[in-house]
Amino acid sequence: MDSERELKCLAAVWALRGILTPEGFKGFKLKDGLVGWDKEELEELLDYLKAKETPATVQLLSANSRTTIEKGMEAVTLTRKGVFFQNLEQLSMLLKLTEAEGDVLLFVMLFREEPGLRQALHELNCCGVQEFYDHLARILKVPEPEIRLSVRKDGTLATAGLVQVYKGIHRSVELEPLEGLYKALWKPEGGVEGILGTYFTKSPMPNLSLKDFAYHPHLSLLVRYVRHAVKCREPGTNVLLYGPPGTGKTELARTIAHHVQARLFEVSTEDGDGEAIGGGRRLQGYLLSQRVLSQAPDSILLFDEIEDAFPYPTFFLFTPMHHDNSLKGWTNRLLETNPVPAVWICNQLDGIDPAHVRRFDLVIEVPVPPLRAREKILATRLGGLKVGESFLRALAANVHLAPAHVDKAAKVADYCQPRTSSGLTLGRRKGKLPICSGRLEIRRRSSSSMRSTVSFKPGTGPITRGK
Repeated sequence: MDSERELKCLAAVWALRGILTPEGFKGFKLKDGLVGWDKEELEELLDYLKAKETPATVQLLSANSRTTIEKGMEAVTLTRKGVFFQNLEQLSMLLKLTEAEGDVLLFVMLFREEPGLRQALHELNCCGVQEFYDHLARILKVPEPEIRLSVRKDGTLATAGLVQVYKGIHRSVELEPLEGLYKALWKPEGGVEGILGTYFTKSPMPNLSLKDFAYHPHLSLLVRYVRHAVKCREPGTNVLLYGPPGTGKTELARTIAHHVQARLFEVSTEDGDGEAIGGGRRLQGYLLSQRVLSQAPDSILLFDEIEDAFPYPTFFLFTPMHHDNSLKGWTNRLLETNPVPAVWICNQLDGIDPAHVRRFDLVIEVPVPPLRAREKILATRLGGLKVGESFLRALAANVHLAPAHVDKAAKVADYCQPRTSSGLTLGRRKGKLPICSGRLEIRRRSSSSMRSTVSFKPGTGPITRGK
C-alpha cells in the first residue's frame, strides 16, 4: 500500500501546482479553510496530504492565501516507495529513459487514473502547445526544453509506445499512456519481465521441422534471408507471410527462427487475464517490444493476425488508434526504421495499401500444403497415437483441416485413454498408444468458409470423417 499512498500524494501535489496560478487559483472556491474547491474527487485526493503531513504543514495547506499554500506544498515530503515505483524504475533503466521522460510517463498515467487530478488540470486538454509545455514544466518542476523533448513524436516515450502524442484540432496536445501499463506496474512478481510479458512473449518451440515445409517453393529464400537479417540487423527488415487460415504460416515462422538459432518473440493477442487485446494496444506493444529487443542481437519479432489490429473496411496497415493526418507516412516510417527484424502474418492482402506492401522486403504466400505433405505433418502430430494409414489419408484429404485442429483432437484422444490408478495408460506397447474408442469428426462450417471444426466424441463406433 506504500505505492498507492505515495501516488495519491504525488497526484495531489501536482494538482496543487497546476491550480496555484493567478488564473487557476481564482477559478476555484475555498471551502472550510481547505483548498477543497467543492469537487469530491479532488478533496479525496488532497485528504491524503492532510493525513500524511505534520500539523504545521496541514495548517499551511488549509490556508486561504495562495502564497501560504505554496509554502505548505513545498514542505510536503514526497517519497517513491513500493512495488509500483520499483517496477517503474526498472522499466526506465531498461529503456534508458531520462528523469524528465520518467516523470512525464508517470504524470500521463496518473492523469488517466486519478479523477481529481483530471478535474484540477482539465484545461491542459484545451490549451495551446506552448502553454501546454509551460504548464507541464511548472507542474512537474522540469525545465520546459526537457518537457518539449520528452513529448516529441520521435522521442523515446512515443517511439517505444509508452505514450501516444497527438496534436488536437485547436493545436492542443494530448498524451495517452500505453494501455494496461499502469496495471502491469503493480505486479509484485516477475519484475520488468512480468511487465513486458503483458505485451510480447517468447515464442514456443515449433512442432515441425524444415523438412515438413520442403514443398514450399520459397523456403530456401526465406531461410537465407532471415539468417542474414538476424546477422546484419539492418533497420527496416520486414517479411510478410500471407495465405488461408490453417496453412501453417505461424508454424513456418517459428520453424525458420529455430533453424537459424534466433530467439522469436510474439506480440501478445491477450492479456494476463485471458482477455483479447485490441488492435491499438497490440501496435503499442509492437513498438515497446521493438525498443526492448533492439538490445538483443539474435531476436526476431512476430506480429500474427494483423487483421485483428487493422480490420476491414477501415484497413490501413499499422493505423494508430487515434486521429492522425499522416497515417501513410507514419506507416512507411514504421516499416523503414524498425531495428528488430519482423515477420508479419495475415490471411489476405486485400485492403493493404500497395505503398505499404512495397515496404516489405519479402511478400511470400503460404499455400495449402500438398496431400503428401499434409499426410507427413499429420503423422508427426499424431505420432503418440496408434492411427491407421487409412485414417491419416482421410484426414489429409481435408484441405481445410488446420494443424491446430489435429493437435486439439489428439490431446482429447490421449486424455481419454483408459488409465490405471497410478495414471499410466493401459495398452501402451512399444511406445505407441491405442486410440480410444470414439469418433473424430471434421466439419466445415459452411460451403463458403475456409474454416473447419474438429470434435472428438468418446463412445463406441468406428472413427469416421464427417461430411
